[in-house]
Amino acid sequence: MKQRVLIVVSLSMFFQSTWAASVAVVVDVQGGASVKIPGAANKSLSILDYLPEQTEIQLDGKGKVQLVSLRASQEWLLEGPGRYVIQDRSIELLQGKKPAKLMKAANTAGLSAMEAPHKEKMALGAVVMRGESSAKMLGPFDTPVLANPPTLYWEHDRPVKVVLTEAGSGKLIMSKVVDARQLILSKPLPVGNYRWSLRDETKDSVLAEASFEVLAKNDARRRGLEWPVRGAVAQQVKAAAALDQAGFSYDAWLIWKGLAASRPQDEGLQAWVR
Repeated sequence: MKQRVLIVVSLSMFFQSTWAASVAVVVDVQGGASVKIPGAANKSLSILDYLPEQTEIQLDGKGKVQLVSLRASQEWLLEGPGRYVIQDRSIELLQGKKPAKLMKAANTAGLSAMEAPHKEKMALGAVVMRGESSAKMLGPFDTPVLANPPTLYWEHDRPVKVVLTEAGSGKLIMSKVVDARQLILSKPLPVGNYRWSLRDETKDSVLAEASFEVLAKNDARRRGLEWPVRGAVAQQVKAAAALDQAGFSYDAWLIWKGLAASRPQDEGLQAWVR
């Protein structure tokens, strides 16, 4: 186990040391779009690709890219066919249609904060952790939640007993054996803190456990956050980044999960639900 952890940490530190400073991030891509980052090979463009200066984007006739300039807090739309170069605070046109300025990005802090964890997820995506079978909780995992009732998600290769209790009193809310990887609660939970656990269905031993907090509608931590999130892909990407930065990792993950299902070929989105 220690050896596998060291491998992951070493890979993470290696990739982090090689990242160039990014000046823009992709929040939507459609059609044929490729990117040439200085010092790297050409690749298909993905949502949440973080781009340094002098990155070249090439679009075919159906290609369309929406991105956010992190330093200028400006959103841009590129429509193919065309070739473009990312500059510090602008987009240089090499060939094709002129870049279109969209709205000013109100807050790029969430997108900026996601760069390091996203690149680590992409870099480590190919690392396979092998060993004994174990349960993995996907969410909610030690976080406040906006979605109520929350759906409990996990990964395991056999049925488990799901137990939900009040965190303070230990009062049992639910205990159920589930032959699936999710459990949809039938009704909203009262405001408060909860613990849920996955247990062996025969031995009743705890395989994994986590907590979450259901917030009141007037809780100050909700201020400025969009929920539920609707709209175009770019809007959902920005909202998920803002939620994640604010500490609502489960609600952000729900958005990534939905987007990844709608764009199964987009590697950037798949990295957040692996």
